[in-house]
Amino acid sequence: MVKEKRQGQVIVAAVFVLVIVALLGIVAVSILSTESFSVVKNLQGIQALNVAEGGIQFTVATSLAADTDFSNNADFGPVSLNPGTFSVHYLTRFRTTCWLEVTGTVGGVSRVVRARVRKGNLPSQFSDFSAYAGDPGSVGGTLTFHAASRIIGSFYYYGPIVMVNSSFPVQTGGLIDSTSIIPPPTSGIPKYYEAWEQIGTAEPVPWDNTYYDKWLNVAANPPSPPLNNPNYNDDTLNLSGQTIWYKAFTAKGSTVITGPGTICATTGLITISDTTRFAGGMVRLIGLNSPGNSINLNDNTSWATTAEVIALDQLNINNSVTTPANSILYSKSSTGGRGVTVTSKAIARGSVLAPYGTVTINLNGWIRGLIYAYSLQAQGSSTQEGGGVFRGLADFLNNSMTIQNPDVLPSVLPPGVSPESTSTASFEIYSWREAY
Repeated sequence: MVKEKRQGQVIVAAVFVLVIVALLGIVAVSILSTESFSVVKNLQGIQALNVAEGGIQFTVATSLAADTDFSNNADFGPVSLNPGTFSVHYLTRFRTTCWLEVTGTVGGVSRVVRARVRKGNLPSQFSDFSAYAGDPGSVGGTLTFHAASRIIGSFYYYGPIVMVNSSFPVQTGGLIDSTSIIPPPTSGIPKYYEAWEQIGTAEPVPWDNTYYDKWLNVAANPPSPPLNNPNYNDDTLNLSGQTIWYKAFTAKGSTVITGPGTICATTGLITISDTTRFAGGMVRLIGLNSPGNSINLNDNTSWATTAEVIALDQLNINNSVTTPANSILYSKSSTGGRGVTVTSKAIARGSVLAPYGTVTINLNGWIRGLIYAYSLQAQGSSTQEGGGVFRGLADFLNNSMTIQNPDVLPSVLPPGVSPESTSTASFEIYSWREAY
């Protein structure tokens, strides 16, 4: 009887051991299966990333390399690329620059790669953002968007941004880069902005004032005493390629000034107003009056081809003036708040340059092109369109707007701004990043 009891216990123990071994086997199989699944998914993720990168190269080779206008390109995909597929989406599209988002997929696992593509050698700070601002040595103060002011496209500020508008969204069609942002991205509704990314520095764009100093020096050293202050009113002036020195210069009414040539004012103000018209080749205006206003452009002044305006101190562009798309509008002023002012429905096109001073846009003023300035002030339903580089920004007030549009940037860099690369290559992929 005892022997039979012991045999029963042995059988029970054996069964128990078999059950434990079976459970351990199941667990081991499960662990191996999970690890195998993870390995497979990890491999597929790497493959998907490679497929996405291949999709960028494919898009460049087949769609962009020979393309003269990116703005009308369409999304496409999925396209087969062993061992998976990729799809291409344009986050932004302009004539000479675009921002691609390519999704690679392998076995249900996807990876996303973004890259900017551009033609030419314009520094990317101008083409990639409506405004690029920040002192590389220190974080800027809080930048606030008030009262229906808006950002269209991408915007870069090395400092904190606060949005207190009552109109939504404040920013559309691009990416905001800053050290912080309020409301934070997790705030949900209302949607103040499309996308935000935290940054930790700003990269300066070098400036060389040699060209402008040369012309200011020409104006300051007339070969003979400057002429008395002329007052052209419904008159004509043919410069015939000359440089002419005046104490001050005024043209108004329907005066016609024919270039090429240079007009210098050595001690007084240059004033161009009414329907004064510039004809022929380029006319250069150089005003040395300082401190205060050096040059005033007013009313419906017009140019046949181009304009080059160089002011030692304040340059004012007022009252419905529209400058040509390849203008150079420069002020050397370093006095607080002075530089170049565009106001009262004036439209400044081309390059607006105040490397030591302030560019101010007010009262429906509009700058449409490249800006390089120490600081920017925009208010009173004003618009800054194109791309600008600044050390600092004042708050955006009263329906002011900043618009990223590289298509209105000048085709030739203004003197003082160096090309980003001296390479002969005119096409490149840059700012590559992986985005899950």
